[in-house]
Amino acid sequence: MKRTLFVLLLIVAAACDGDRSPTKPPSTGAIKVVLETGRATEKSIPDSTGAADRAAKPALLTRLEVRVLKSDNTVLVIETIEPTGTMYNATLTVEAQNDLRVLCLGMFDGAVGYFGIDEDVDVEVGKTTTAVIAGWTEPYLPQIGSISPNPSADGSYTVSWTAAPNATLYTLQEANNDTFAGADVVYSGSGLKQSFTGKTSGIFYYRVQASNVYNVNSSWSDTATAAVQMVIEYVLSGTITGADGVTVTLSGDASDSQAVNNGGAYSYIVYHGGTYTVTPTKDGYTFTPASWTFTNVTANQMQDFTAEAITSISGRIAFISYRDFNYDIYVMDADGSSQRNLTNNTANDEGPSWSPDGARIAFTSDRDGNREIYVMDADGSNQQRLTNNLAYDVYSYWSPDGSRIAFLSNRDGNIYIIDIYVMDADGSSQQNLTNNQAWNQDPSWSPDGSIIAFSSNRDDNSEIYVMDADGSNQQNLTNNQAWNSSPAWSPDGSRIAFLSNRDGNPEIYVMDADGSNQQNLTNNQAWNGDPSWSPDGSRIVFSSDRDGNYDIYVMDADGSNQRNLTNNPYLDYLPSWSPDGAQITFESLRDGNDEIYVMDADGSNQRRLTNNPAWDGFPSWSPF
Repeated sequence: MKRTLFVLLLIVAAACDGDRSPTKPPSTGAIKVVLETGRATEKSIPDSTGAADRAAKPALLTRLEVRVLKSDNTVLVIETIEPTGTMYNATLTVEAQNDLRVLCLGMFDGAVGYFGIDEDVDVEVGKTTTAVIAGWTEPYLPQIGSISPNPSADGSYTVSWTAAPNATLYTLQEANNDTFAGADVVYSGSGLKQSFTGKTSGIFYYRVQASNVYNVNSSWSDTATAAVQMVIEYVLSGTITGADGVTVTLSGDASDSQAVNNGGAYSYIVYHGGTYTVTPTKDGYTFTPASWTFTNVTANQMQDFTAEAITSISGRIAFISYRDFNYDIYVMDADGSSQRNLTNNTANDEGPSWSPDGARIAFTSDRDGNREIYVMDADGSNQQRLTNNLAYDVYSYWSPDGSRIAFLSNRDGNIYIIDIYVMDADGSSQQNLTNNQAWNQDPSWSPDGSIIAFSSNRDDNSEIYVMDADGSNQQNLTNNQAWNSSPAWSPDGSRIAFLSNRDGNPEIYVMDADGSNQQNLTNNQAWNGDPSWSPDGSRIVFSSDRDGNYDIYVMDADGSNQRNLTNNPYLDYLPSWSPDGAQITFESLRDGNDEIYVMDADGSNQRRLTNNPAWDGFPSWSPF
């Protein structure tokens, strides 16, 4: 049921038309306004109205104000009604003089939220008419629709706002705070946007208000902010000496490259506060420094680079590559030349392991349906399968004299049980050495071939064990409650390096061959791993993230003189010594994907050996 509210307003009105002749004096009469509202609840919206239409109707009003105006907008009557329900519609019946206007304002806590008008109620004196109030489906409230660009880099941007029904004037305020204390009016007009230039860095707050010819102001819009971040430019520059055709690459918060000849200069424009790395490269040359990183740039910076031709490196390096869309084993000369695919089939071949004389390479392949141990000549010929069963046989470890190969297998049927096996180099005489219900891995032959160190979780945590080469005399050397793994014999066989987290994080430890004198060599709070003894046993190279990313470090065999060799913001790991100890290979992501690099043992002359978009990794030096 609709509820009808009758409000009788008795007013003696002056003439409604401003142009009256002396022979026709102004008439007077009563103005009667009848307001018909809906039901007292939001359910007053007709049931046939959809949810979207209901949502567009006015919310619960705190006050309804009706104004009757003359044609010159002089107010004749203002009637305020305190509603008890949702007033979503209004029909006003006016009995008054001719040429009137009727406004209906929906108020929310004192602010105008909705506005409707019948602009021309033209009736004769003593007659009645109906003023149809429109505009209830749209709030009488502009909103800032966009600020573009935001943030602004040059102090220029445009503030745009939405239109409000019947509005003829918009006022835009700007302030440096969200309370708009001390706000300035920066626009007043009929448009729907305002552009700004020359703003300095900072945050600016905006709100807009609508007005119309009936002196009705809307409430202020929601607040919007514009951020100005002035871009300050600096120059990174320097000269290149020692080589023509050098590619100088910029990376970090911006990327670019330039070709520079001997004695020429590179120059890059960068931005305030950024971090950038400049790297010169040319095949056959190393550079000092290898690269240079400029951190939090706040001024022009200069860094020169000197090129030096690389002396040839002897030897060969086997590695794994995904460049043919499966894992194959490749080999290259130690200077990166003559790269060739040795396995060259559609299966996955991995884990290359050189025989001690450098004549053969053992590896793992799934070419016959499951992973088995294979061997081939160093040029890729004579590929033969050594193991042949339905289990996984993986990772090959040559004995120092080259007569036997240790490997891992789960051939006893339980995927959670891995044992260490050994076989003759031709695949015969396969024997389970560890033979227990545990995970056994990381076999490492002693230099004289008489003992094998390995890790095992047979005591509920990973420990370092040793056994005779025939599997007898298995002994726990580490014997503590932490995780211990990756044993590596020193070249003279007197000590074993290994990893342990007994101090709360992975560290590199060393102990005597009988397990005594266990010492933490790295001793810091970072991750440390991949230990590799130098051929003369005087140093250990390893990986660590102690400086925030993985770099290659070296230290003396007693843990002293630890120093960062690679020292760049990208991932460097898996170091491996050349047979003469003069160079170190490693993997790096510094050029966007895994590639193999080499450097001198002191970290100088870092250069990329592989160069393609595929993954290249696990470099392994030939013994000769």
